[in-house]
Amino acid sequence: MAIIQLAQAHLRFGNTIILDGAEFELERGDKVALLGRNGQGKSTLLKLIQGQFSLNEGDLFTQNGTTVGYLPQEVPKFEEGKVSEWVGKGIDGWQYWLDYQTAIATEDFDKMDTLGVKLEDLQGWDWESRVNSICSQVGLDPDTEVSTLSGGNKRRVLLAEVLLRNPDVLLLDEPTNHLDIESIQAMEKTLNAFSGALVLVTHDRTFMQKVCDTLFELDRGSIFRYNCRYNDFLKHREERLHSEKMANHH
Repeated sequence: MAIIQLAQAHLRFGNTIILDGAEFELERGDKVALLGRNGQGKSTLLKLIQGQFSLNEGDLFTQNGTTVGYLPQEVPKFEEGKVSEWVGKGIDGWQYWLDYQTAIATEDFDKMDTLGVKLEDLQGWDWESRVNSICSQVGLDPDTEVSTLSGGNKRRVLLAEVLLRNPDVLLLDEPTNHLDIESIQAMEKTLNAFSGALVLVTHDRTFMQKVCDTLFELDRGSIFRYNCRYNDFLKHREERLHSEKMANHH
């Protein structure tokens, strides 16, 4: 059963047509690479699924209760703080934990008691171990200052924060940008273990081949699904274009 479905979707910006009656279904566990020529609107489609845009016509259905995590292509500016503090933002109520640690450091016992009750209500005593676990999963030291990290490792911080939210659907826009080989391999392992649906845009064909078992091609306003990995994509795409050419000829 589809958790996200696009039906007779039309989306345009001025004279630029992104979707022209496009349709697709995304099911639980799908690992999808979104393909298309530069300028076709791949990043725009991710933002549409995430809720940043509305269709001009048609419908975008999302199953009730479905949560969506989004890793943008651009890395936002990080302020001061440890990796764990930034990753922990993926937990609702994480600030209570930070305030509790501050209360311990300053021996503010009244605040400790108040925050302790709040953390008990939120079942928040395992938050620190969850943050440390996800940091380990993506290859980050939770005690490192984010200001010292490279652009690639800052992307890993963002990924860890999104994964900590445990979304049903994960959207990634050029996730391997600025990553070294070791970091890319760690991300491959993380995404292959992810149990939700995944949609990513990437120019890294090797990464795509290892992570994605389904391809969506955005072409002239339509979306075509290929149930194969990238190595078999070109053959199937050529077959589709040949069939389209013959149909137009007839």
